[in-house]
Amino acid sequence: MEYSQSDFSDELNKMIKSTEQSFVQHCSFLMNEFEPMFKKKNQRLHLELIKNGINLFTPGYVSLVLVEIEPHLEKYKIKIRIPIWKCQRTILGIPVTNNIPCSKITGTLNTLENVKNVFKEFILDNLKKDYAMVAFI
Repeated sequence: MEYSQSDFSDELNKMIKSTEQSFVQHCSFLMNEFEPMFKKKNQRLHLELIKNGINLFTPGYVSLVLVEIEPHLEKYKIKIRIPIWKCQRTILGIPVTNNIPCSKITGTLNTLENVKNVFKEFILDNLKKDYAMVAFI
């Protein structure tokens, strides 16, 4: 959901923090559910909430969930970053770093309900793959 600077409030701040917390809880749930399956395949599943910035309403602030799968004996990791909240300055829809006249500060919030299936699909798809076979093809 997109928010303009005029929508930034204590209520939105609380909603963003609550949403971030719900993502943390969901990540714990997914780790409990899927980590043993990855261990059986000698793979590693890692989920982490990452926050870049301090003030939620400052351009450049981003919170996201990193889902990382490390296949057994492989030198690469499979990653997906799912944004939770992103605050940015734009002009004509193009992100900018400087305070240019007529630029706007906006924020985008993804709710857990909107991305739950993305988590599960990504994890299940990678759990089903046999990376040792893929490496030789």
